[in-house]
Formats: sequence, structure tokens, C-alpha cells
Amino acid sequence: MNLIYQGKTKSVYEADSQTVLLVATDKVATFEGILLSDIPGKGEVLIDISSFWFRHFNRMLNHLIDYDLLKLKKFGIEKLNQAHVCRKTNVLPIEFVVHGYIAGTLWEEYQEVWKQDNVNKNYSDEFIASPNMYGMLMGQRMYEYEEIEYYDGPTTCSPLVTKPICIPVIKGSDERITFEHGVEMCASHYNLPRDAAEQLMKGLIRRSIDIYSQARNHAVTCGFVIANTKIEFGMAGGQMMIVDELLTPDSSTYWELNRYDVGKEQYEYDKHILREYIIEHGFGYGITPVVDGNAKPPKLTKEVERKTLERYQLIRDRLIAV
Repeated sequence: MNLIYQGKTKSVYEADSQTVLLVATDKVATFEGILLSDIPGKGEVLIDISSFWFRHFNRMLNHLIDYDLLKLKKFGIEKLNQAHVCRKTNVLPIEFVVHGYIAGTLWEEYQEVWKQDNVNKNYSDEFIASPNMYGMLMGQRMYEYEEIEYYDGPTTCSPLVTKPICIPVIKGSDERITFEHGVEMCASHYNLPRDAAEQLMKGLIRRSIDIYSQARNHAVTCGFVIANTKIEFGMAGGQMMIVDELLTPDSSTYWELNRYDVGKEQYEYDKHILREYIIEHGFGYGITPVVDGNAKPPKLTKEVERKTLERYQLIRDRLIAV
């Protein structure tokens, strides 16, 4: 079986001309780098969580196909519980990142734009400008971890709505792109006329927001808040479908519902423990590149591995139990 793609945490093998095997490894990636040590069992948990969500959204076309995993042993693939058998698709090199809450880098950006648009003003001023981000007028006085608000129109006279937003990024990076750039990429990648590419881009954004919104509603019944997620699509047989992983803690941010409180740090179930650990050791955005010449990230301790895996397992167990 030929290895056709090696990502930070996934390996993709070609089974035949129409089928690939996606293996979720135990590797850990954060801050755009790979930590030196794996977390044994992580890949299996991610496959379990993705499988749950693909079943939950079974009315939406995705890349999974029915296959006897035991047959894969003839290809030398031993960790069958870490694998999905999938249609081979032409993956769009755009990731659709849906945010329901203002947190992380989005919160930092909001603060920066707010300061630029409201020089010499503060939150207590009667008249302040709404930060303009990604072509939207955001709420004038949002607080960290709050549900996102924006004006559903070109001015602050438009209705103020509380809805998720979708920000497209270049696949494999955090580089955000405009809608127009996304249309150009769709047109180029699939050899589409501009009108068709624009309709495709609009449709994928709508689908991404719909998936996130439905998942967020379900997660509440399991005791979680899903703050954001990343969704990818690919084409096979002229149809666009969901590909890669879906709503895992590697691609999404899960918070504990019972501890959710606007303006206060959340109890997170994603890679928060890992990020805190490597920041303590002098790595991270704006500190030291995780992989930079002689600079090497720290080896994970057994305690960090255990705590991270336990949180991932808790997501799986509570999702499946409901």
C-alpha cells in the first residue's frame, strides 16, 4: 500500500484507484509543529470521535465507505482501530473554520481592531465604532468567550444577530483568506467558471456553519460547548463531500458546559494542556518556533500525556453515551 500523503498527525495510503486509507497517528501537533513524543491511544480516540460525527451527519455526503478492515492486514496495516477507509477525493486546499464564540486568536484580533477603530475611547463611552472584521461589523462590546454577535447588514442600523461565522483558511496553515480569494482557489482547483466557483464557495460556507450549529446543539446534551471547528471538503464523482476528520478535539475546541462563563477562562478539552506545557518550556507563537534549527520542543511527560488522553477519551465517551 503506497503512502501518498504524510501530514502532521495523519497518514494517507492508496488502497486502489478509488480508495484510500486514512490513519490517525498518535502524533501531536501544536503551534504548527510536531512534538517529539506521541500520545499512545490518541489516534484510536480521534477515529472513534470522527466516526460518531460522520454517523450523526449521515444525511450529508462524506468520504467514508464500508469496508472490511480485517482485509487491510494483507497490506501490513496493523492498527486497524486507527483507520478509516475512504473514497479518494480531490481535496479543496481550503479549511472552513467556524467560530461560534469569540476566543483565542479571534479574540486577540477583535481587541486589536477595536482599538484601531476606537482610538482614545473605552468600553464605557456612549458612542463607539463596531470593529470591521472579514467584511462584517462585529458587536461593539463583546467580551472574551462570548457568543459572536455581528450586524446582519452594512451598517449598525442593521439587525444585531448572534450567529456563527465561517473564516476560510489555507489548508495546513492559519493563513486566513477572503471570500474572493476562496472563489479564485475553487475556480483554479476544479477548473470552474467564476459563477460556479462563487456558488460552490457560498455553499461550502453555508454547509460548514450548518454542521457546526447542529453539532453544537447536540454537544450541549453531552455537557459540552463546541466553541469552534475546522471542516474540510473534497470532490469525487462530481460531488463535494466532507473529508478528513470531523469535530475531533484536534480540529475543534470543546469546553465544559457546566463551567462556561463569559469573560473567564474556560475548562478546555482540546490541546490546551499541551499548549500550556510547551509555553512553560519557552515555545509557542511569538516565543520560540517549535521546530527551528537547533530549537527542539520538549518531550511530553507521562502526566501530560495521561491528562490529554483522558480529556480526549471523555469527549468520546460522553458523545457515545447520549
